[in-house]
Amino acid sequence: MVDPDNGSRKLHLPKGTSIFINKTDRFTISAHLRGGGGGDSLDVLFTNVGDWFDESGLTAFTEETLRDFLVKNTGFSAAGTAALSTGRFIFVGAKYNLPFPVNGVITLLPLTAYLFISDIDLEGDRIVCSQSTAILGSTSETASITSTG
Repeated sequence: MVDPDNGSRKLHLPKGTSIFINKTDRFTISAHLRGGGGGDSLDVLFTNVGDWFDESGLTAFTEETLRDFLVKNTGFSAAGTAALSTGRFIFVGAKYNLPFPVNGVITLLPLTAYLFISDIDLEGDRIVCSQSTAILGSTSETASITSTG
């Protein structure tokens, strides 16, 4: 449960089945009910991470400690790669979850794992990996990368 402290209702984000997306400026956390989404979701801007506190209520999160908390408390399970050990995960459900293309090239971040959770069309762009970048897919039936255009 997440209590936004603003008078609005508590959000139900089940531990172990919710997912998070590490975007360029925020974390998006959403319930992944029965594998199909449809639950509550929440955006936490990196500029507001210090407004979030650990379970004790005494220690404010940093971007890194909140990311670590989300990795441990969402439905993501790590496979043994160097990128995964850094705790830098990006769930890719749309092209905008990837870095912005420059001259038709999307350069993925070093020491980062990208988990593709749906079919993504790069619209003519191509991907270049950096040091210890991992590209993962949830299943070949629901996740693919194409580039038309």
